[in-house]
Amino acid sequence: MRVGLNGELLGQLIKTRGGVSAFLGQWNSVSSKPDDHPDNSTLYRWIKGERLPKNADVFLRLAGLLDVDPFALIAVPTGDILAAADEVLRIVQNSFAPPPWLQFVHGFFGRQISWPPEDLASVYFGRPWLVEEFNHDATIRTNYYATVLIRQALKLPEGRPHIFHFAYRHPSLFHARWLQYGLVRVHGTSVVLHHINGYIDQLHMSDPDQPIRVETWFGPGPALFRIASLHPFSHSLADARVGTGKALRFPG
Repeated sequence: MRVGLNGELLGQLIKTRGGVSAFLGQWNSVSSKPDDHPDNSTLYRWIKGERLPKNADVFLRLAGLLDVDPFALIAVPTGDILAAADEVLRIVQNSFAPPPWLQFVHGFFGRQISWPPEDLASVYFGRPWLVEEFNHDATIRTNYYATVLIRQALKLPEGRPHIFHFAYRHPSLFHARWLQYGLVRVHGTSVVLHHINGYIDQLHMSDPDQPIRVETWFGPGPALFRIASLHPFSHSLADARVGTGKALRFPG
């Protein structure tokens, strides 16, 4: 399995919570499942990459307590992006049995009636997703890259990455179901785009207060797009020919 746990980030986030012992105290004080309480050795093995959470519930509680999108805690070894993307697609298509801790991805990928998964945010983070939408009107213009400007409403403390999930749906095809096609990860001045086909794009922002420019394909037909995050943000559309700065691009 090429997809693993980002132990380095996990260790950094636990350190900001006072270290392993303090974090375990927080976990035990809010957990209603005493049988799933990790111990010191388990956490250290997660951090070292020697063990993975035993199921999705434990992994999502870990993410919720750290207040970080669960996708931020997923790591892919360098050079294995395409292979890892293929594994995730096979998991979604039910042709590959996922490890228990990754079963939550079924709520994101593939054709979804409801997206993003509401229970993940409400159960593990105690709040709803922050969602913004924009529309592609194919009667005005088709087959071009639209530029989306994303602004973080606040800088996340403690070095936590900010994840933005992107999905779209056609108004009638596929029963108007949502399809997530990628995500953007912001961590300090580093911004990385991941497309579901394994393509990645990245940049470093010289000014972290400037909006993040993301290009997404507006094809021959109409579509409604949605951006979702567990942390506050805003968005706007801009003419791709206006403005300066490099843009990340979801391939069309």
